[in-house]
Parts: sequence; structure tokens; C-alpha cells
Amino acid sequence: MSQISSFSALLRESHELRLLHALARPGDESLSDVSMDGIDWDDFVWHAQRHGLAALSYSRLHALDAGAIPRNAMTSLEQDYRLGQVRFLAQAHETVRITKMFCEEGIDSLVLKGVAAAHRLYAADPAVRQSTDIDLIVAPENFLAADQILRRDGYLRKTPSFEIPEESIDILGFLLHAFEYEDVRNGHSVEVHHRLTANPHAMNADFGELSRSALVIETSAGCIRGMNDADAARYLCSHGGGHAFAMLKWLCDVERAFHLIGRDGVYALLHLERNAFTRNAIDLAQSLLDDANQVRPTTMAPARRNDKNMSFVVAELCADEIPGGLRTSKSMLRELAMLRFQVRMGADMTFAMNELVRFLCDPRDALTLRRGLTWLPLYMLLGPFLALRRFLTRA
Repeated sequence: MSQISSFSALLRESHELRLLHALARPGDESLSDVSMDGIDWDDFVWHAQRHGLAALSYSRLHALDAGAIPRNAMTSLEQDYRLGQVRFLAQAHETVRITKMFCEEGIDSLVLKGVAAAHRLYAADPAVRQSTDIDLIVAPENFLAADQILRRDGYLRKTPSFEIPEESIDILGFLLHAFEYEDVRNGHSVEVHHRLTANPHAMNADFGELSRSALVIETSAGCIRGMNDADAARYLCSHGGGHAFAMLKWLCDVERAFHLIGRDGVYALLHLERNAFTRNAIDLAQSLLDDANQVRPTTMAPARRNDKNMSFVVAELCADEIPGGLRTSKSMLRELAMLRFQVRMGADMTFAMNELVRFLCDPRDALTLRRGLTWLPLYMLLGPFLALRRFLTRA
């Protein structure tokens, strides 16, 4: 399956992924042509869980005549659905609580993806959109204050896990676009961003502009603020492209976001986008979806469609594991392949150099070297050796 080069060919080859995509498409009309012929239901359940679409799959299949679906498959999906309902309500309450806490301290924040995306893109039943954490963004000047508020509230900072040397604050801000936290009391995971993307040249977005055009979104737990639909579509493309759309959920989110703003809105995004990476991510997402839905491009004729990029996305969708986590010798080749993909998408030297820096450097080096951003060449030079030392120590 790794030799397949187009999304449509992948869906023809895999009955399970074809059904999964059909169930996740926006609009009730997508249920009319759903085919369940030739489905390996154990494989379907695995794919649904792997791609973060198990709860949504149960919801849509339950609305169909489920007589042809084995009981054990529906039972497994129903468990994901029920757990997802509980997790979503808990995340909604925690999201509202944290944003209120920030607001009381004079910190404006926006919700990225998560509960905001669920209510905008899956309005009929927001809880079917599975999310593992709560993503928020604050203005860069409020980032460290937000860090202190969360830790004072009982959250444990996981990344970076060490107390930050004062002289290393700027290098960490350069290498990390977000800090990660966990509340060990209830299991909530939170990411607080000071910029939207890991590579600052992937997507330009001034927090003030995002905030001024934000939407107020009503949830069962209270109101939150999220990006407007056009900005959210840009961000979902950039975020998904940053991970090579390795989860079908990310592409389905984009499909629903595109459906919300309409084809003219997507056309405007593509032609107004200033950053090459996000522009190419919008273009690639539209190309993948057009290919899957057999839509012949007209005014959306993509000048930057890249067969290599589509082939890479297909290979990532087929992979057993989603890229990420600790760097190991096993993951190194895949990480290098992802780096090549990102550089192709970025399409300029500044973006490529930033990707190279983040590949060579590790935020944990800030504790070891205790130097600021002006010492970046030293971080690049010593980064691989420090990474090797950590690997050998762990081994």
C-alpha cells in the first residue's frame, strides 16, 4: 500500500479508509452513497481509532441500517463514542474555566481546535470530534504569565519539564511555539501557544488581529472565543500540513472548514495567503480532497500541486504510527523524510533553515548550555552530540 501515489487510489485500495472518509465528510448527503461492501470490520475499527474518527464513525453508522455491521465492531466503536462524550464535556468545562481564569488575570486567549473546532465543524454533535488536549493561544507578551497561572493552579509543565534558566528564555521561545501541561489530578492536557506554528515562517498571524476578528462560541459549559472561520481554515491546513496530514481526522477537519467557508472562500485563502508553507498546505489539502471526491478543479486549478507531496501524505496515512514522540534510531529515517517534505512545502530558504535548526537543536539543550538565542550556532553545533549522549544514557 505504500506505493500508492494518490488519495483516490488509496480509498479504492482500502475499503475501510473509503468508508471512514465517507462517514466523516460534511453534510447528510454523504451517507447516501456509503458502501459497506468488502469491509474488514476489525480493520475498520483499528483505522477509526488510529485516525481519531471512532466516535464520529459510531454516530454516523448508528444513523444507518447497522444490521450488516457485526455487533463486536459496533460495541467497540460505541465505547469510544461514550468515552468521547464524557471527555468532551470535561474538556469543555476545563477550557471555559482556564480561559476565565486567564481573563480574570487580564490575559486574552483564543481556543485553537478542540472545543472550538468541534462546535464550528461538527455542530450537530460536537462531542464526536475527538481531542486529546486543550490548545490555547495568548499574546507573546502574556505567555510567561499564563505559564505561571497554570502552574499555580496545579498544572505540571511537561515541556519544558525543567525550571527555565533566565538566560535561556529567548532560545526556548524560538525552539518551542507552545508549552505543554498536565493536570495529574484529572488527566487534562493543555498546550499554551505564543505563536500558531512550530516554524515561525509557516504561518504569519498577529495575535491582536486574530483576537479582534475572533468568534464567540457557545458551549454547554459557557462561552469561549475562537478564530473566525477563515483563519481557522488556514490554521487547520497549516497544522495538518505540518504533520503531513498523517491522521485522516486532520484532513476531515479541513474538509468541513472548507465546506463552511465555501469554495470561493477557499480560493480567496489560497490567493491571499502570504506564507508559502500555509499556501501550499491549503493547495495540497484541496488537491487531496478534490482527488478523493473526484472533483475536477476549475478556478481552483492548483499551480503548486506536487505529486511527491501527495504520495508522502498517502504513505503517512498508511503508517501504523503517527509521527512524533521521542527521537529514536528507528524514527530517524522517517523524521528525515518528514524534514524533506516540510522543506518542499516551505519552498524558501528562510523556512528551510528554521526547519534545520529545529532538527539539530533540542529544547532540553537550553538547560545544559544555559545560553540565549545569540548562541544559536553553538546549539546547532552541539545539538546532535547532546542528543546522542541522552540516547546512550537512556539506552
